[in-house]
Amino acid sequence: MAAFLLIALRQTDLLPLVPLGLSPARFILIAGAGLWVLTRLMGQRSGYRVAALGPILTIYALSVIVAYGAQMTRPAQAPNTDPIFVAQVLLVLVVPFFLSIIHGYDGLLRVIRGLVAGGVVSATLALLTSLTGNADGVQLRIPGLVDGAGIPFTVDDVFRGGMIRAQGSASHPLELACVLTVIFLLALAVTLSLRAEGKRWWPWAVASAVIVAGVAVTLSRSGAVGLVIGLAVMACYWPIRRTLAVFAVGGGLVTAAVLLQVPFISKYVTIFSADSSVAQRAAVTSALPFDITPFGMYARAAGGSSSGAGVPTLDDQYLKALSETGVFGLLAYLLLVGMTLVLAFRAFRNARGPQGDARHAQLFIGIAAAFSAYTVVSLFLDMAGFLQIWTLMWVLIALSAVAYRISRPTGSDASSLDRSRSEPARLGQ
Repeated sequence: MAAFLLIALRQTDLLPLVPLGLSPARFILIAGAGLWVLTRLMGQRSGYRVAALGPILTIYALSVIVAYGAQMTRPAQAPNTDPIFVAQVLLVLVVPFFLSIIHGYDGLLRVIRGLVAGGVVSATLALLTSLTGNADGVQLRIPGLVDGAGIPFTVDDVFRGGMIRAQGSASHPLELACVLTVIFLLALAVTLSLRAEGKRWWPWAVASAVIVAGVAVTLSRSGAVGLVIGLAVMACYWPIRRTLAVFAVGGGLVTAAVLLQVPFISKYVTIFSADSSVAQRAAVTSALPFDITPFGMYARAAGGSSSGAGVPTLDDQYLKALSETGVFGLLAYLLLVGMTLVLAFRAFRNARGPQGDARHAQLFIGIAAAFSAYTVVSLFLDMAGFLQIWTLMWVLIALSAVAYRISRPTGSDASSLDRSRSEPARLGQ
């Protein structure tokens, strides 16, 4: 339920009378994390372990705590970041919570299906916005939720090349592009996993098509780059015939769009060649000199040292991590991202082994591709500034850890793998 609500609903629609400004999905996730902490304090222990993940999560949480404390010592008055700080620390605990409650492949698949279902809803809303031409957008809101104001838009945010940029259930077209890019790769993985298992897969193929169409109507470079990266990762492990078929279908659709003079094609050519936002982003990063400290980056006053003021939006998650948590925080974030990629790819490698399972391999490479796309797109967008994609990142970290745990042929949960196979699993099966 939380997975579906996270993607299907706008995360700036908040529950009334709930502290920290939480949406229904984030409330469920953080409440689950709180319950996990409570059960640990009461002496309960889980038999599930991912050795390196706990220390890395601890290092990251410490970097956030130290940066928060350092900000309080700056000479300039800092904004009230208490709710953001508390929610950030609690989101870290979502990872061990997922690790404790997802027991096997079926549970992992259920969570990913929830994300995909939410992605279909968001993509459908985006397509309706594009078709109707309604600049205010079409969104789904549960009665009683409070509008958390969201992100103020400029004309360039809403329109690009004279066309409306849909935002679906996200707070911004850029966020929607990144979210749906990640969800599309997961949807494609679910489709191939069910196909390898011999189960009905075509509804999930249709869902994948709807989601990738939702990416297209955002008119976002980030979404296009993320799709290329994710598909390239998956294609590296696909049979040649499947790779050629996928790219032939994609090339055929683009060719047909060009022949039919579909407006999206010309707009994408424009945004990759002559769009002004690239220059604007470069200007922001060079407009002010900064003091970089171990625990934060601050704008420097003219002719003096750091004034304690914050830096402008940098449209780069790695620079954002540096600006908010300093060198220590950036290194902790890079360590967390790197470990997640290692877990995802090792899960896939294990699933391809002699005791592996083709359906597991198909799903795990999708998780690896989705997080790979996220890490690359983070170069163009400050992910932590958007509630939906930032929360989704923690879910992806948890899914990677669960996938790795399931893939291990030994341990307390080894029964989740089919040991009857004597041949390595092939992605083309």
